[in-house]
Amino acid sequence: WEPIGTLANPFTGTLDGNGYTISNLTINRPTEDNVGLFGFVNTAKSKHAPGDNSVLANPIIKNLWFADASVTGRDCVGILAGQYVTDIGQGNTLGSSHCGFLCQNILLAGTVGGRNDVGGFVGKASAPLYAGFGPDAPESGVTYGVADLIIGFIDIKSYVAVAGTGDNIGGIAGTLSAVQPNYCSSSGDVSGVNNVGGMVGLIVRAPTYNCKSFGNVTATGYIAGGICGYGQDRGDFRRCSSKGNVKATGSAAYDPSWHETPYSKADVGVGGIVGVWMGIEALWGCCSFGDIEGERAGGLIGTGCGNSSAAGSIGTSFSRGNVKGITCAGSIMGLHYATSACYLNFGDIYSLGKVTSTYNAGAVVGHMGPVYEGDYSFMKYKGIIRYNSQALVNSNNNTASTTNGGLFRTEEQLKQIETYRVAWPAPNELTAFGEVSSLWLLNPDIDNFPVLKWLHRPRATMLSAVHSRAQGIVLGYIQAYLDTNNYGQKAYLRKRDISSWLDAQEITTIENPEPRLGAFATDDSRVGIVTNKDGNLVLAASGLNTLEITETKDLGLPGIYGGLTQLGGEGTRLFYFIPEVNALVRANSHYSGNWEGTTFEPPGMVDSGLRLSFLRAKRYVNRNRAFLTFRSDGRHFILFPNDVAWNEQPPLPIPGEDDPKFNYKITVLDEADAPIENVKVTIKKPYEQPSVTQYTNAEGKTTLELHIWNYWLSLEKNGYISVQEEPFDFMGTAEKTYKLQLQKGEIVFAVSDREGMVQDASV
Repeated sequence: WEPIGTLANPFTGTLDGNGYTISNLTINRPTEDNVGLFGFVNTAKSKHAPGDNSVLANPIIKNLWFADASVTGRDCVGILAGQYVTDIGQGNTLGSSHCGFLCQNILLAGTVGGRNDVGGFVGKASAPLYAGFGPDAPESGVTYGVADLIIGFIDIKSYVAVAGTGDNIGGIAGTLSAVQPNYCSSSGDVSGVNNVGGMVGLIVRAPTYNCKSFGNVTATGYIAGGICGYGQDRGDFRRCSSKGNVKATGSAAYDPSWHETPYSKADVGVGGIVGVWMGIEALWGCCSFGDIEGERAGGLIGTGCGNSSAAGSIGTSFSRGNVKGITCAGSIMGLHYATSACYLNFGDIYSLGKVTSTYNAGAVVGHMGPVYEGDYSFMKYKGIIRYNSQALVNSNNNTASTTNGGLFRTEEQLKQIETYRVAWPAPNELTAFGEVSSLWLLNPDIDNFPVLKWLHRPRATMLSAVHSRAQGIVLGYIQAYLDTNNYGQKAYLRKRDISSWLDAQEITTIENPEPRLGAFATDDSRVGIVTNKDGNLVLAASGLNTLEITETKDLGLPGIYGGLTQLGGEGTRLFYFIPEVNALVRANSHYSGNWEGTTFEPPGMVDSGLRLSFLRAKRYVNRNRAFLTFRSDGRHFILFPNDVAWNEQPPLPIPGEDDPKFNYKITVLDEADAPIENVKVTIKKPYEQPSVTQYTNAEGKTTLELHIWNYWLSLEKNGYISVQEEPFDFMGTAEKTYKLQLQKGEIVFAVSDREGMVQDASV
C-alpha cells in the first residue's frame, strides 16, 4: 500500500468508516518515514474549526476497523497514520468546551514495526502546546498548567503488537504532543529501546484519562511504563490501569568525573503507569497489576520529577505486582527527583507485591535524588514527601524499608474494610471507605482486595435461582451500575415464561442493596429475595402469582448472605452469616400469608469459624428438611443443619473462661524497623467483654493469651501516631506472630513574646 498524504501534500479531509473493516492492510517500506494508511494528516483549524475560540464539532476520522494489518516503516509508523498534525486550539482562549477529538471509535488488529515514533494507531501526533491560553501564549515568565480541554483521541482500541528498534514506541502512539488520549486501550505487547509504553511511548504536555493497557512492555534501554514510557512537561494520569509486566534491561551511563552517581540523572525509570515523569501533577485512580523490573523501578512511577510550580500528588491508587530494581525500587515510586523545594503528596494508596533492589529498596518510595558526589549543594534533593493518609503495604510480601513511608499490614488485614476505614479517614460518612459515594469497592464476590469503582464493569454481582410451583423458575440478582462517577446497585426479579425470559422487575423498595442475596419461593405462589443493606438483612416479597413487590421488611437481624426456606409444617427458616464472629446461624419463624406480622426468633448457631463468600438455603422435595450449600475459604460445602437442635445454643459464640487460650506474639517496630519499648497494647473484645492491656518490652515484644476469636487492637505511645481499634483476626492456628508498625508523630513548636511570633528562636 502506498500511504495517502505526504509532508509536502498531506491528507486534509475527513473519513467516516461507517463501521466497515479494512482487512489485510499490508505496508512494507522499512526505509521510508510517515508510513500508514495515511502517511501524513494535517487537520487545519482554518478548515475544520475556524474562528478564535471554536472547537472541532465532529471527529475527522471515525467508525473504522482494521483487521490483520501488517505495517512496517522507519520513523513515524502506525496503522492509521504515520504522522498527524493539527493547529486546532492555537490562540484560543480556554472556555468550558473541549477542543474536540480528531479520531473516534477505531479498532485495530495486526502488527507494526519501525525505528522511532512507532505506534499501533499513529506514529506521532502533534497539536499546539499552549492551546486554550490565548493568542499571546507562551508569555515569558508565566507558568502554564496543562489544560484538560485540549484536542484528543477518544475510544481507540488497539490489538496490535508493536516493535521498534529505537525510541518512542507505544501500543496506541509512539509520541503524542499536546494530544490527549481518552478512553483508549491497548492489548498487544510493545517493545523498543527507550520511552516504551503500553499506550504511548512519549507524551508531551497532555493529560491521559480513562486508558488501559493489557500487554507486556519490554525495553532494551532504561525507560518504560505500563501506560506511558516518558511523560514530559506535566499532565495528569487519571483512571488508568496496566495489566502486563513492564521490564527494561538496560542501564544509563553516568560520568564520575563530573561527580555523577546512578541517581544524578532524572531520565531513568520503569513504572507500572509511567517510567519517567518530568513535572508530576496528579496521578489519581490508577492501578498496576504486573511485575515491574529495571534500573529504577516503581509499582506506579519509575522516576517522578518534582514540579516546582505545583504540588504533585499520588492518590486513590494501588499496585499489585512485584517490583525489582537495581539502583532503587519502591512499591509505588522508585525515585523522587527534586532539585527545588516542592511537595509530593500521597493519599489512599496500597500495594501488595514484593519490593527488592540491590540498593535502596523502599516499601513505598525507593530513594530520593538527585545524588552527586562531593559538595554539589545546588543539585541536592530538596523535595518534601507528605502522607495525607497512611500508605498500606503488604507485610506478607514486602519487607523493604519504611524510611520513605509505608504502614505494614498482613494480607488478611488488607482484605478487610475496617483496615482502610481506619488508615484512610474520610471527611464525611458518605465518602468513607466502602460507602456508596466511596471511590473504592471491596467485595469478595468481585475481588479479595480493594478495586477502584471505575474499573468495575456493571454486572450481576450475585445471582440466585428458585423454582416456584406457581411461577416456575425465578431469578433474583443484584445489578451493579456506574453512572458517571456515581456507583450503585439495584435488585431485580426475573422469571422464565413458556418461550423466553420475561423483562426484569426492579425491586425499587430496597435502594442500593449490598451485593448479596438469596431468592426464595413460598407455597402460596409468592417469590422474593433476602438481601442485606447497611449490615442488616432485608426481605422483599411479591404478591400472589406475580413478580411485583408488595412487601418489604427489615428483619432487624445483622448479617449477610440471607437464605430463606419454607419447610411445610416445620415453619420457615432463615439462614445467614454474621461476619463479625465468622458464624453461620439461623432464625425460625412461622410465615402465614403476610410478612408484616411475621417475627423471627433470636439466631441460633449452626457452625462457626467460617469465612463465607456464598450461601444458599434449599429444601428437599418432601419439604420438611433443609440443607445448605456454601463456600468457605475457597471450598464448597453441603451442610444438613437439621442434625442440630434448634435454638438451644447461645445466640452468639462467646468463648468461656474454660475454653483453651493460645499465644499471640506481637512485635512493635518504628519506621526504621527498630523495636519500641513500653508501647501500650490494648485488645478490645466484642459484645462488651473486658479489654486486655499489656506493654512491650525492650525488644518491642509482648505475648497475649487469648481465645480464638476476633478482636480490635490499639497501639499507643507518646511521640508516635497511635493505631486505634484496627480489626485483628485471631482465627486459625494456636500460635501466631504479628509485626506491627508505628510512625513517629510530628511535633510543632511556636515561640512568641508579648509582641507576637519570634523568628529564629532556638528550641
